[in-house]
Amino acid sequence: MSPILKKLKTLISNQPEKGERRKKNKAQTAKQQKKKISAAPCSHHFGYLATLRKNAAIPEECLTCVKMLECRNASG
Repeated sequence: MSPILKKLKTLISNQPEKGERRKKNKAQTAKQQKKKISAAPCSHHFGYLATLRKNAAIPEECLTCVKMLECRNASG
């Protein structure tokens, strides 16, 4: 077998299958979206949700915050 064919065969055999590529791309996209959400600056202080009255509306930017529950349950 020629060296070119050997190299081509090696390259093809090392390629991930289509399903594996899709999983990898989805995982990368999810990581990027998570970074975008968590990197968004908070317009309130940590613990702000804990200071709101029971019937008060939660600000829209807080609904997508990854620390929402921690902020709501913060004491002091």
